[in-house]
Amino acid sequence: MYYMIELRVRLPVLLPGLVLISTMASAQMKDTVDYYANGAIRGKGPIERGVKDGAWTYFYPNGQVSATEHYAVGKLDGTIVYYYPTGRLLGKENWKIGSLQDSAWYYHPDGGIERKGKYLHSRYEGTWLYYHPNGVLDRVVSYVDGYPEGMIKVYSEKGILLQQGNYKKGMEEGWWQFYDEAGRLTYEGAYHEGKRTGTWYQFNRKGHRKEWKYDPD
Repeated sequence: MYYMIELRVRLPVLLPGLVLISTMASAQMKDTVDYYANGAIRGKGPIERGVKDGAWTYFYPNGQVSATEHYAVGKLDGTIVYYYPTGRLLGKENWKIGSLQDSAWYYHPDGGIERKGKYLHSRYEGTWLYYHPNGVLDRVVSYVDGYPEGMIKVYSEKGILLQQGNYKKGMEEGWWQFYDEAGRLTYEGAYHEGKRTGTWYQFNRKGHRKEWKYDPD
């Protein structure tokens, strides 16, 4: 069974032991600098009426920029950009009043695209494309309300098809096929609500099939 785990890096807003020093810019606006416990700057930006408002910049302990964020009345709003400690781009997102919306891009440490797609109300929506570090397409997944829905295809780093099947409401459903690194069909059978069902088949290198006795999930 193919399980997908989607992880998205989010940098913390505050860390334990953080020291805050604020400089009054106006009667209601404060330019604030956040420090790590060792004295290095962790982040800086304006605070108005007790909440973040405007552009904030965050830093790794070595001084490298870790993120640039924009807030509107305490909520993320606008384009947010994240960086690796090396300075390379890690990700770029669009936020609307505290909710992820529209297009987003995430990158491998060497700079190549890792995945890209769109959000709707902070959930994956529509087609997302995933890539191996060498730039070859890894998989294509369609999402509805944050869950995989419809056809999915998974490829090796050489571009060889490894898996194909369908999802329904985030669970495997219908006929699935699995291939080896040479592209030869090895197993096929049906899923229902994420569990194998019915007769499954195993194929040898010559393409001959036999019934495969699987363990119930």
